[in-house]
Amino acid sequence: SVDERFLSDKFFKENFMHLKQINFLGGEPLIIKEHVDFLEQCIKHDIAKNIVLFYTTNLTVLKNELFDLWDQFRHIYLGVSIDGYGEVDDYIRYPSKWEKLEKNIKTVSKWRKELSMDLQIHATFQVLNVLNYDKLLEWVFSLGDLGFWRLPYSNWVTYPNWYDCKILPEELKDIAIERINKFIDSKKDVEWSVGEEQWLGILKSNLITLKEKLDDDEAVLKFKLYTKKLDMNRKQHIVNYIPELEEFVYGK
Repeated sequence: SVDERFLSDKFFKENFMHLKQINFLGGEPLIIKEHVDFLEQCIKHDIAKNIVLFYTTNLTVLKNELFDLWDQFRHIYLGVSIDGYGEVDDYIRYPSKWEKLEKNIKTVSKWRKELSMDLQIHATFQVLNVLNYDKLLEWVFSLGDLGFWRLPYSNWVTYPNWYDCKILPEELKDIAIERINKFIDSKKDVEWSVGEEQWLGILKSNLITLKEKLDDDEAVLKFKLYTKKLDMNRKQHIVNYIPELEEFVYGK
């Protein structure tokens, strides 16, 4: 909950009249009522036109009222958290639905034609998606036609350590590296923006880090245990989403 004083006119005038930038992180900001209340306060006090908004959102919920609110602000940076392509993202971000997510992505793409916006994909780089990451990369690249940056921000997962890619056996790492390098090689003639070039550098750095070994039997055990428990609780099975990990999790 948010302290009522935070959204009061008195507190707002005393503390927020010189705001230039606001960063909304998780929990999920687009489902929080106070988020809308705060934007309305910025508009009411005539400072919205000076403010740049930054978001990290899973974009599973997108209400039309946001368009009219965002239209009052100087600029919007929308970072959409997506960790896999298609059903892999559904598996990792259960109960997210890919079809709904793509619909919302197309909606914000249309909004971008009328609003001042930067659209980006932010992805974790982790055990559950590294073997599918090439497909995610191809999909994000295709979003360039919708006004998105053509590469995702590839944020390496170190905590909890059982989702760190370095726990994977060498043969699976090699498959992931080969697939991702194939994508990179296929785009060698692309002229990237400065930001995209930086994110490509992060991706290449991740491939170097992936070759390292995380010698932690407990982390491997926890990954297997948590995966099995989640599969049972959600009535699903990893083989139907990420078949290459079946043997790693369940053995031969």
